[in-house]
Amino acid sequence: MREFLVPAALLCVTFALRPPLQGGAYRITDVRAHLYYPELGTFDTTNITSQYKPTLWNTIIGEGRAQAPSQATLVLVQISGIWLSRSKPPRLHMIVSPEGRRPVLDRTVDLSHFFSERRFIWVPFIVFGTGCGTAHITSSLLDENGAQVQSRVDTIPFECGE
Repeated sequence: MREFLVPAALLCVTFALRPPLQGGAYRITDVRAHLYYPELGTFDTTNITSQYKPTLWNTIIGEGRAQAPSQATLVLVQISGIWLSRSKPPRLHMIVSPEGRRPVLDRTVDLSHFFSERRFIWVPFIVFGTGCGTAHITSSLLDENGAQVQSRVDTIPFECGE
């Protein structure tokens, strides 16, 4: 029995001494984007954020990486946290702005509407009017007073031309 108590005690001390996450218990840990094909009623499985260097030339007419014409994009934001805790989850604010244009999406989602036994969830956003010109995705976590706790910017390198 004693041989189990020492490792268990060390494990407890290790977790007790671990510093808390900056900005609270919730974090934006990933952002993914996928083309939507209205003719097919499906989403592409490839993540098209710029870190993966996709070819997104004239996707509005089905060229480049696109399997069919696409003028809408599914953006998924992964939020990590402890969903069974007593703390109130933050709100997620998403802005998607094509370069040089007004935002095509500006939405805030209350994360208390979500539940998971895992340590993360994926929050979906459908963005219309995408496909020509780089799109900038700004994801922010807001506390109960509306103050920004964390922010992240990702891009989708859409391009169009002759």
